[in-house]
Amino acid sequence: MSITYEDRKNFRSFVLSLKRLNSTWSITRIARFIQNSDNPPHLKYKSLYKRVSRILQRGTIRDKKRSGRSITVTTSEFRKNVGKCIRLKRNASIRKTNAILQQQGFTSSTASVYRTTQSLNLKWYKKKKSQKLSEVDKKRRIKYAKVLRSKFGIRKNSNKWKWNRVVNCDFSGLFTLQGFQNRRNDGIWTRKSEEIEANLINAQMDKFRKGVIFWGAISSQGLKLSHTSINVTQWLEEQRTPSNDKRKRIYLTNQLYAKFLTEKAVRSHQNRISRNLS
Repeated sequence: MSITYEDRKNFRSFVLSLKRLNSTWSITRIARFIQNSDNPPHLKYKSLYKRVSRILQRGTIRDKKRSGRSITVTTSEFRKNVGKCIRLKRNASIRKTNAILQQQGFTSSTASVYRTTQSLNLKWYKKKKSQKLSEVDKKRRIKYAKVLRSKFGIRKNSNKWKWNRVVNCDFSGLFTLQGFQNRRNDGIWTRKSEEIEANLINAQMDKFRKGVIFWGAISSQGLKLSHTSINVTQWLEEQRTPSNDKRKRIYLTNQLYAKFLTEKAVRSHQNRISRNLS
């Protein structure tokens, strides 16, 4: 009779049954009887004697009450329900899964749920930001993709092939020129606040952050420009005229963008081609 984690109560019940059937038997005789049985436990006689003695003293098959959190048993049914509640589920957490299992009648805890996820080789992955596409957007993309294929061709040997002349361009985000001010870590050590000068304690911040925007493009021949991007902010400042000189900022209108492509983008691309030919 082998003693495992699952049949400890069965072993206790067996010892108490032997004592009830043979009230005159001592602890030594019960231990010898169990040791000489067909399937004895893998215990030495001294350990078996102590275990039988402790069972007879307690007189019950229940576990002894212990201090602290009650021990939960992660059975196969418990692990199956944990996987069903948490695997590939939106907004599933250890706490919510524990609450669901307790409603189902399981003696569960957050620690037991977490250990079960580890035994099931489950890992938690953070959500990634992605472009929001509705069904209408997806259909439009398929529609325009078919139009572009019919317009510019599919294979290089076709007469319509023009993909080598297509250039994709875009503006960058705003690169701020002002440093980041950390309110938690930036400070001054002193005995009294009156000792600090104004230029040390004050972190001067602009109401509107100044920054720089760049323009770049890519085609079948590589990046445009290959050595550096074009500073759009600096170019806009150069477009000031007596009529708009009083403005604080010059905005990129459709007329200025057409001028920008003609003067900066196309000219830089032509200069690159001439350098390659030379």
